[in-house]
Amino acid sequence: MNANEIIIPCRLSYANIWEPKQVNGTGDPKYSCCLLIKKSDTAAIAKLKAAIEAVKKDPRALARWGGSVPKNLKLPLRDGDTEKDDENYEGCYFLNANASENRRPKIIDRACNDVLDQDEVYSGCYAKVKIGLFSAIRASAQGWRSSRKSATASGSPAATPRTASRS
Repeated sequence: MNANEIIIPCRLSYANIWEPKQVNGTGDPKYSCCLLIKKSDTAAIAKLKAAIEAVKKDPRALARWGGSVPKNLKLPLRDGDTEKDDENYEGCYFLNANASENRRPKIIDRACNDVLDQDEVYSGCYAKVKIGLFSAIRASAQGWRSSRKSATASGSPAATPRTASRS
């Protein structure tokens, strides 16, 4: 595993993990998922924050950002209590992870077998997700790219219907 990659336990939301999709019908199709991490999971939050700090110090990231960390840097880990008006995000941090259509994320079960049944991994279920964090520059902002590498489903569905719907 690379230094910029971590595995975090989370709940999947808006999981477009089986087929790449365009956002609002525009742009390149991509795999995407919002990862909900409980604020009470201090170990996972600490790992994420450490990975973010490591990227901030990475010479490649600093070079991309013009030699220093931008003052208006948009961080990947966001607060669901303050940024979302959605009960599914309450008590959680969240981050969005994407992968281009030619980098399909690997979806496996606890025994590391490929999961082929789309009914086993979906929005609302809990999983351990391997992500990579990278610096990025876009026309509108300087920030991050969170790339989802793989997901291991726990098979535990969430109780709330909106996030639990399969999309």
